[in-house]
Amino acid sequence: MEEKADDYSSLNLLKDPYVLLAAAFLFVGTAASVMVGGMVPVWMMMSMNASAWQQGVSALPAAGGFIIGTFLSSMLVGRTGRWLLILVGILGLGVSMAIIPLARNIPELITPYLAFGIFSGLAETTVLTEIGELADTRHGSKYGSAFAISESAMCIGITIGLAVSGVLMDALGFFWMMLGLGLLNVLLSPAAILLRNVPSTEKMDKLTIVYKEENQLKTQFYKPQPGED
Repeated sequence: MEEKADDYSSLNLLKDPYVLLAAAFLFVGTAASVMVGGMVPVWMMMSMNASAWQQGVSALPAAGGFIIGTFLSSMLVGRTGRWLLILVGILGLGVSMAIIPLARNIPELITPYLAFGIFSGLAETTVLTEIGELADTRHGSKYGSAFAISESAMCIGITIGLAVSGVLMDALGFFWMMLGLGLLNVLLSPAAILLRNVPSTEKMDKLTIVYKEENQLKTQFYKPQPGED
């Protein structure tokens, strides 16, 4: 019986549009990040004649920025709300991706790549927090199922990102590929507004129970007694 209950709760999570929206943020953000991480060294080699060690250390600004973004998320989430941080993170991720191809040399690449890492860490950490909150308020604290969905979305994003990044770069070129990925994130970011006031299933259930109890009391109060006209 416990296994059936767990399976049912997992199915409910997959049917929840708010959970699916958060998973979509993770999928798109992860796929885009993997494409950037894989194609930037190739682009550096082709356009900047970067050596092997320069291609390797180019990821340091993004990695450091990601760490900064995770700390920013923990510090700001209580002040601004998760939905706003997700919106800013996804929007900033898209903008930073679009301006990376404008760098003409390695020093010019540091700033947009650092911003890319910061916004990526901000968005990913906040979305994961939001998924935990959705599991708590709408699905009886089924954290295991919720984070399984989030990890699956990220793994699918990594797989698809690695599979199509080379094809897209060959077909579109680095500039148009990055511009398209950035535009996709920018267009997706306003959807975070839908996470601003997510209704709680537990609160709705409590209101329903209170209404039923009050209605039952009223019914019993006005129930005619035997012998009354």
